[in-house]
Amino acid sequence: MAQQPHHEAAGERRDDAARLLRQLEVCADHGDITAAVYDRFFAIHPEAAAMFEAAPGAGPITQGRMLAYVLDLLVDQASGQSYVPELLRSVRQDHVGYGAIDLGFYADFLAALADVVHGVLGSAWQPADTMAWDRMRVQLLAGLAA
Repeated sequence: MAQQPHHEAAGERRDDAARLLRQLEVCADHGDITAAVYDRFFAIHPEAAAMFEAAPGAGPITQGRMLAYVLDLLVDQASGQSYVPELLRSVRQDHVGYGAIDLGFYADFLAALADVVHGVLGSAWQPADTMAWDRMRVQLLAGLAA
């Protein structure tokens, strides 16, 4: 598979970041998506719900902060911010202590997030949105695996 020239990849990242920001603005206009994202994720991983229940102070406020953090990471990674890979390694290490060491947790959380955003956007969701989310998900998971 041929590599993309750097300028094309950078343009694609900027497009993905802009697309994600527009989608998040639409979601914000519809209300807080935190509960919907976590409900979907916990349906896939009930053991993650148990981890949250066992962790002191890990209620809806913590879930909202964690979701905001993930959204910031997605936007910053899509924008090509250089600090993201190191931060992802730190995030992964922090979560080892909670038992969330399986990359499948992260992949499923990102899929739940994309599904909720897709649901909010409805018919405005385009095939290019799916491709952008797939690229962002792959990049973020690669950073977590490093």
